[in-house]
Amino acid sequence: MAGEENSEGGLVFHPLQQFEVHRLFGEGPLQWYTITNATLWLALALVGIILVFVMGSSRRSLVPGRLQSIGEVAYDFVHNMVDDVAGHDGAKYFPLVMTLFVFVLFSNMLGLIPSAFAPTSHIAVTAILGFGVFLFVTLLGFVKHGAHFLGLFWMKDAPLVLRPVIAVIELISYFVRPVSHSIRLAGNIMAGHAVMKVFAAFAPMILISSNRCCRDPGVDPRHHRNLRAGGAGRLHPGLCFHHPDLCLSARCPASRSLNIVSNPIRSIPS
Repeated sequence: MAGEENSEGGLVFHPLQQFEVHRLFGEGPLQWYTITNATLWLALALVGIILVFVMGSSRRSLVPGRLQSIGEVAYDFVHNMVDDVAGHDGAKYFPLVMTLFVFVLFSNMLGLIPSAFAPTSHIAVTAILGFGVFLFVTLLGFVKHGAHFLGLFWMKDAPLVLRPVIAVIELISYFVRPVSHSIRLAGNIMAGHAVMKVFAAFAPMILISSNRCCRDPGVDPRHHRNLRAGGAGRLHPGLCFHHPDLCLSARCPASRSLNIVSNPIRSIPS
């Protein structure tokens, strides 16, 4: 829900509540084996991947259907990207890149469903992905090149005086990279969903607040229609919120009781 009414009659909503991990069955502390909402949406992402890339492409039709077309487009996109970045020799690592790509894609897309849970909004998920790739690349580098892999941090073309400084900078950058990538993905998903929920909550807030417009019997309803904001035009009567900081009417009982409104126009906080 976008929000809920509190005991004082206001509207309260929590944009970060959608990122809470809770168990689906029973009560008690969370354990590593507990089935939670995160487990559910991770499983749904896996089911979506199987439907598109396994069942959707099982017929291998010359005239592909919708699911097969989606799978082929994603396959070609990732394969061409790996071929451009790593060359033809990097095609052997295409399954790993494709797996990571479709997992992040489906997790993010499922998170767009209202009231859904985005697994990639948690640093625990993105950190596992980031450090898993980091360890794989590091071990692969030592297996293929041995100690010469450390030459990645030693710039032979740089002046001799600057080589140690550049080596330290490159080493720090190499180890910080999985951390920055993990925080970047989780932060983007969390911030994007929180902002969407905040803006989505404005609509019911305005509707509920307009229904609770000042009900003072001594206030002429035409008073609200005749208000002008600096001559810009007439204001809608529903803009009179029953809140001392938002009430546009000088006769509003909420604002008059606090003696904060002396002018209908200047009552709007700057």
